[in-house]
Amino acid sequence: MPDTVPLIDLDAPPPPAPPVARIPRPRLRPVLVGAFLAAALLSLTASVPSRGELREVLAAGTDAAAAYKLSPDALFTATFGRNPSVEAGIHRYALSNGPEGPGKELWATKVPQLVQVLTLDDTGTLLLARSASDPRMTLLDAATGTILWRVTGANTSVVTTAAGKVLLRTELTQTTAELRLADGRTGTTIWRRSIDALSDPHNYRATGRIVVLGLDGHVTTLRFADGSVLGEGDLGVRRKPDTTDVIVDAAGDRVYVTEMGALTAYRLPGLVLEWQARKIPYGAVTTCGPMLCVAGNNEVSGLDPADGSVRWTAPGWSGVSQRSDGTVILYRPTPDGPVVNSGVGSGVDDHERRVARPPEYAAIDPRTGAVLRLLAEVDWTAQGLQLRADLRIAGRTWVQLLDPADGVPHTVGSLDTARSYGCQVALPYLACPTVTGPTTVWRLPLP
Repeated sequence: MPDTVPLIDLDAPPPPAPPVARIPRPRLRPVLVGAFLAAALLSLTASVPSRGELREVLAAGTDAAAAYKLSPDALFTATFGRNPSVEAGIHRYALSNGPEGPGKELWATKVPQLVQVLTLDDTGTLLLARSASDPRMTLLDAATGTILWRVTGANTSVVTTAAGKVLLRTELTQTTAELRLADGRTGTTIWRRSIDALSDPHNYRATGRIVVLGLDGHVTTLRFADGSVLGEGDLGVRRKPDTTDVIVDAAGDRVYVTEMGALTAYRLPGLVLEWQARKIPYGAVTTCGPMLCVAGNNEVSGLDPADGSVRWTAPGWSGVSQRSDGTVILYRPTPDGPVVNSGVGSGVDDHERRVARPPEYAAIDPRTGAVLRLLAEVDWTAQGLQLRADLRIAGRTWVQLLDPADGVPHTVGSLDTARSYGCQVALPYLACPTVTGPTTVWRLPLP
């Protein structure tokens, strides 16, 4: 069952210092014995000489934004009103070099609610403004800033926005919920359907279907456009809330059931049994490139989607994800670093702490599980882009573009921030929020 917070998003805390674009220093020719040492140190930061410069395009406003959304041609921001709980300002800024010029504010609109999240639908015409917990939402015309319609009812959340439509979920009772597809511009109901309150709807834009997984094992596949039933059936298993004795996952055109060391695959929408594999690692199933991946028990395994056979195992990794550019990433937590004195008092335990270390990441070949490269402090945010923390200079993050031919990173600039919390990418632009200053947008020097 989805969270009561409308629409899943990546809301991370902003970086501790305003990011400022910095052109990487030119390399000096190393001499004699120092050559190897210099090359090794540089590999920890810039790695490869710059092929262009990161260019600042826009610094929006004078105060920190409550939320923002970057698109390929505009930056949308939300600012706090005089009373943030009842008022917010929504703004659109131009990024292109058209008649309005980059950085020009194209429109500003006030909405009667707190705004902490902005979402642009896949058509680029609808802007959804919402808070992180309040059920109130506002739909705006992205081009003009006109308020189209609002949601004010309690217990209502947004499942997804797609094709100019908004899929809403409303909790009616402890046992019943309602799915409702509304027109994105008018709010008019296109279709509605009652579902079990404990069921979990999955939306797949590529297939135009919604898969509703019930705790009782019943699976219903709906057509997104009109809500008609494409197929349904029973898995023959029951799940208990907040337990993982049985794991049911929907991925692509299949539903996977993990139970008692066996993994069973059913094809949608008719829930036709395809295969069952035994002695499979226990964990959540997801697609990763041409393979299936199972993460659990401190290891990640790659399975053949044709029959469920295990093709590779990566011990010591706790999770796996596939980025929007198709890159498959393994990750694992790392233990905290050594105990250091906080600088207060005489160094007794009350004034000591361990240095927190970030998780470790690695890009892999999903067909074999082979590690292609370790990603020290890397946040992959778009096709061919990575943000990488400097391992020698605290508070600096390098912006790197990957060579499409061999994946070698080329440094194009840096940000004065230790972590890339909240940064967004919409090629050819990169945007990062700040704590006390404006949201800043840079243009990437794409080939």
